[in-house]
Amino acid sequence: MKELFDTSSLTEDNPHLADPASVEASTAKTSAAALTRMRKDLEGSVAILTVCHKYLEALQQRTAVLEAMLKERHSIVKGDQFFAAEIKRAKAVDPYIIALRERKDQLLLDRDKELISLAWKTISTQAAADRKPRERADWIEACNTLVSLLQGTQHTS
Repeated sequence: MKELFDTSSLTEDNPHLADPASVEASTAKTSAAALTRMRKDLEGSVAILTVCHKYLEALQQRTAVLEAMLKERHSIVKGDQFFAAEIKRAKAVDPYIIALRERKDQLLLDRDKELISLAWKTISTQAAADRKPRERADWIEACNTLVSLLQGTQHTS
């Protein structure tokens, strides 16, 4: 068979290529050197990947911590928002409560005025009839009723 490439010019310029044993030794030596370089490159790459992996693990742990902090802060913010809303609601209701208290106080004053008026009527009636024992007992009962109404409880005598 005819050779595809003419190697005669290669052997003339490089006499060591003419000897197949020297070519094989040279190829083995070059291959060994290339393999050694490749192994060192792989070891370097493995070392770099190991450092990157440790860095990634550290980042994942830090991310988990930050997510937990964010979740906690979010719940705190939600709590703050809840309390702010409650305070706002309380402030909005406060004027209504103040108005109710004022109305209650006014109602109490009105009730007290009515009771005082009743007491004065009773006293004036009893003053006119304080010579009769039965009417005097009625006057004492009316005063006790007035006192119990002022205190908010009903006493029986």
